[in-house]
Amino acid sequence: MRRHDIAAVLILLLTPMGGCLDSFSSNRAPVATFIVSADGTSVSEGASVRVKQVVTFDATASADDDGDALDYQWVVELSGKRTELTNVKATYTPSDEGNMKITLTVSDGSKSATLERSIKIVAEDTAAPTAEAGGNEGTGTSRHYLVVIDVAKEDSDRVMDETTSVEIDASESAADPGEMNAYITDWIWDLDTTTDSDGDGVTDNDDNQRGKTYTMENVAPGYYPIKLTVIDNNGLTDEDEVVVYVNWKATWEEMTVGRNLSNSDNDVDFQFTAFYTSDSKTKERNVRSVEAWVVHPDRDDDWNGIGAVDDNRLDLFAKNESDEDVSNTTQQTDEQRKGNGICDLEDGEECAYIYLSRSQFRMYDDGEWTILVVNGERHDTELTRFVVKVTYKS
Repeated sequence: MRRHDIAAVLILLLTPMGGCLDSFSSNRAPVATFIVSADGTSVSEGASVRVKQVVTFDATASADDDGDALDYQWVVELSGKRTELTNVKATYTPSDEGNMKITLTVSDGSKSATLERSIKIVAEDTAAPTAEAGGNEGTGTSRHYLVVIDVAKEDSDRVMDETTSVEIDASESAADPGEMNAYITDWIWDLDTTTDSDGDGVTDNDDNQRGKTYTMENVAPGYYPIKLTVIDNNGLTDEDEVVVYVNWKATWEEMTVGRNLSNSDNDVDFQFTAFYTSDSKTKERNVRSVEAWVVHPDRDDDWNGIGAVDDNRLDLFAKNESDEDVSNTTQQTDEQRKGNGICDLEDGEECAYIYLSRSQFRMYDDGEWTILVVNGERHDTELTRFVVKVTYKS
């Protein structure tokens, strides 16, 4: 066979091989990551573990972008001893004090990734600090933060879009008084324990902010579960969880509700977002209740005595995102409109009041809801005030 013929054959043979080589070279290395916990409590970077505590290594959040199955190999080194472990989760009980190095290697059979962490092991009887995440309401383990946004609205502003700031304070946290020269060195805040912001597979160990106190800015009405982790100079930790609730109340004053005529758009509408879920992990985020009331004169001061009667009649309608009529006040009697104890009426005033509970949000679903003020008469009505309250913590 001539030399150029041999070259042609080699080219033909190598061409498909090139595709195979490209396939192998396109395999991406996995990403190694893991968390450490001791007796079920997360061990942050810089924290310590006591002798004889059960330490768990969890590499669940390690990943491979190609979807390849991963192999997990652990090496634990402490006091000159080397221990090898396998599986995505592994446990180890240290018997000596010192610096413990953990090395994780994950492999997809072709490529691998390695991650190391070091943890200090302290004496078994070393006392831990106490974390106190604070709260401005409640007592003991039921303490929480409660802030109310109370705003006066302009006529054209019909949306719940206000935010507030909330100062969270861990000043009551303390090192164990029985531990000589112990003091707290770090205060770590996870500002939403339902969200895994650092991508390690755990929702309640994120390092969002640090400091003894912190001001959460631009906080919308709602429910915010947070977690505090404190670390002392021995590297030992303690945790405390607390909830921030932000309620909302808005008041509109001296608005005109147009008369009820055919083809007229005389309604005053207000929109709010309701959150409801039956998921046990997030159900506490559910809105607890929504209340609304409208106060108006019972008679029309501008009535000229000719034609229609001078009675005023304003009603409230609550509609869900699908525009279903969930509740309304059309069946409330004149007596009920004067003596409900909610509206703080003066002489010559009436009030329509509506209340939405969690059961109604469960039945009619969450999303964008609307409360309407509807004029039932054929003359304009000047309402005294229209109030809406959205409550997450009563």
